Amino acid sequence: MIAAVRTGESRVLVVHGAPGVGKSALLEYAENAAADMRVLRAAGKQRLQFDQFRA
Repeated sequence: MIAAVRTGESRVLVVHGAPGVGKSALLEYAENAAADMRVLRAAGKQRLQFDQFRA
């Protein structure tokens, strides 16, 4: 993936999984491998359910 980006291709990576399976470690590894590139990192939270606001 990183090699493809170095040649000018675009890529998106979505990492999803249970706690403790190594998602953060994988992202840190990829970020270190791409040290010469701009890396955008985002984090999300589990969606909250607002049942009381439903019609």
